[in-house]
Amino acid sequence: MGLTLLSRLNIVVMGAAFLFVGAIIIGAL
Repeated sequence: MGLTLLSRLNIVVMGAAFLFVGAIIIGAL
């Protein structure tokens, strides 16, 4: 249960970071 919650949170954080970096790159261009 805890492992599933942790992995899910990790995926959400990675996704948010990816979108954030993508927004910075698009903004820079």
